Amino acid sequence: QQQQQQQHFLETTQHDVATRQKRTMRWTAPHWWYPEARKRKRKIIIHRGPTNSGKTHDAVEALCKSDSGVYLAPLRLLAGEMYGKISEAGLPTALITGQERREPEHYTHTSCTVEMAKEDKHYKVAVIDECQEIANSYRGGSWTRAILGLNADVIYCIEDGSATKIICKLAELCKDEVEIREFKRLVPLKALPPLADISKLREGDCVVAFKRTDLYRMKTRIETQLGVKCAIIYGMLPPETRREQAALFNDPESQYKILVSTDAIGMGLNLNIHRVIFNDMYKYDGEQTRVLTFKEIKQIGGRAGRYGSSYNVGYVSCMRQAVTRIPLDNNNNNN
Repeated sequence: QQQQQQQHFLETTQHDVATRQKRTMRWTAPHWWYPEARKRKRKIIIHRGPTNSGKTHDAVEALCKSDSGVYLAPLRLLAGEMYGKISEAGLPTALITGQERREPEHYTHTSCTVEMAKEDKHYKVAVIDECQEIANSYRGGSWTRAILGLNADVIYCIEDGSATKIICKLAELCKDEVEIREFKRLVPLKALPPLADISKLREGDCVVAFKRTDLYRMKTRIETQLGVKCAIIYGMLPPETRREQAALFNDPESQYKILVSTDAIGMGLNLNIHRVIFNDMYKYDGEQTRVLTFKEIKQIGGRAGRYGSSYNVGYVSCMRQAVTRIPLDNNNNNN
């Protein structure tokens, strides 16, 4: 009987140890959370480069040539834009975001926000846009999940160069093949002195602000003082309204010559912007109101100028009052 008790104790202890090891592995080896992806020999192609370098364009072209594919966007508006582009290529395409769901019968391609990615579906090609957002303390986990879990033969990771190291590390964990392709900006980007007031605004300008009230205030001032129509884009606009406003600004025959927008334009939206004008250099990041970092200024300002458009040079500036608000003793190296 004593031997039976000892044997039972040993078996129970071994079971407890195995259970604890499994629980520990769940948190220390998240790549094993996605068994379908681990069964596949994937290829990760990293497209790294600045804004307006064609890195997303080339990946989406590969997506449209594939038998099945998925595009993962950082914004609902960008998911909608790519949905239209893929559909125009004659491919049956679904649009899946937190606000919209369009799923035709027997669709082969999907455009969705990164949070809506499906790991249980197999794709020939996947495109994950703005992968540098993996460092975002609020949403970065969605990019990590997509890179680890997408069940795709080829995955294009689009980023600005800051996420290359972590993407390669994740690929190493998953035993994926990695290829890195470098891209350079296709049109020059130049800085301009601050604008004295809104009378200096002109056709093709985009004024960037970080509060919805500031956007509408600026829109009203521009339309009243300059006598031109002003389009507006921000994240909480209904999807159809956002698409309509972007189309109005992009249409050279439209009366909407100026755009006011949040930093949503920094996430790859295809807009015909000549100059990006910062109305303020401060933004609320979810925890505090702070000065924009140099990286954020490059990301947002880099939307000025567009290859193949009439604006073959992009310009970045700000309103004069925005500069006066920046403390001169700010020695933060990230700014």
